[in-house]
Amino acid sequence: MPAKIRTREMIRMERAVSTAHFDDVDAISCWTCHRGEITPSVQPASLTAPPRYTTDPFPASRGRAGEVYENLQLFGDLAAAGLKDVMEGYNAALGVVCTHCHVINDWAADQRREKELTRRMVEMEAEIEREYFDGADKVSCWTCHRGGVEPARNLPPGLSPDL
Repeated sequence: MPAKIRTREMIRMERAVSTAHFDDVDAISCWTCHRGEITPSVQPASLTAPPRYTTDPFPASRGRAGEVYENLQLFGDLAAAGLKDVMEGYNAALGVVCTHCHVINDWAADQRREKELTRRMVEMEAEIEREYFDGADKVSCWTCHRGGVEPARNLPPGLSPDL
């Protein structure tokens, strides 16, 4: 019964994540990630067009992102050119534009609460992959958010599980 064992592990994960990261035992549910799918989606089938920037926060540069960008607390070892892809992935996953987390024209500023929350969620994602998926890339912002700022926590009204 490997499926039953895995399901129990996922229930433990759900409870641990809710408690450790959201101070709420019911913060997430199976629906948050699975949405009726056996295997949750890690990325959308297609991404929406990236937003237009008033100033280009991604200068053409070689080297590591941590050497090129100020106040970069995550992804410092990433190639500087790859940071744009990461940020556009956040835009698509949460259905937001850059100013959801960043102060326009002062990209390094930490004034917006959403920026710190995003950092915490990225660390949570890495922890989930390490603890429950042997480090495999099985979780992303898209997995829970699916284009919305707030992830779905419960089945939509009128939808019942197929038991």
